[in-house]
Amino acid sequence: MSSNLFSQEESLKPVLKVLVDEKALDYINLNQVAIISSTKQKKKDEKETYADCRRATKREFFFTKLVYIITVYPLFFELNQEQQKVILWHELLHIGKEFDGSVREHDVEEFFEIIPYRFKKELGEYF
Repeated sequence: MSSNLFSQEESLKPVLKVLVDEKALDYINLNQVAIISSTKQKKKDEKETYADCRRATKREFFFTKLVYIITVYPLFFELNQEQQKVILWHELLHIGKEFDGSVREHDVEEFFEIIPYRFKKELGEYF
């Protein structure tokens, strides 16, 4: 049985900062958002996932004051920098605007805002 190891990904924090600034996500306090990587690839509904965003547990909050944890999985590191940035933007959009630990589900506005970046290759140089 292989164990899953996690590590902090401080090298991605500046990317989160740029996204928070560029996308006017000023309700996000990055001091209370961790970004970590997993050595084990995650699957959801039989599909491999690049990253996810979740609320910190009560224990994690008690010891660290983190409210959200973004986890990137091995598949994430196969993407180029622009693709990684889009994935991280998507994960930041899951953070509730009240910054109270709530996690937003996908919505139509988010879909239409981010889809051109997701499918840039297929859509050509339209962007």
